[in-house]
Amino acid sequence: VRQYTREDIEQIGLIYSLVKEKGMTLEGARQTLKIKKDEEIRRLEVIRKLENIKKELNDLKEGLETIE
Repeated sequence: VRQYTREDIEQIGLIYSLVKEKGMTLEGARQTLKIKKDEEIRRLEVIRKLENIKKELNDLKEGLETIE
């Protein structure tokens, strides 16, 4: 059974983002990974954190609406 590390999962997410969202080829994604790996990972982490914050704020908003 193959076990994936957190880094493996992050790399898969980054490759998916480059290919599907930015329209790169796999070769283009490979070159981008070599050049901008750290920058892209930080960007994705920020996006994930912002999405989590947004979800928490929406949950709080819904909770406040039920109180009123």
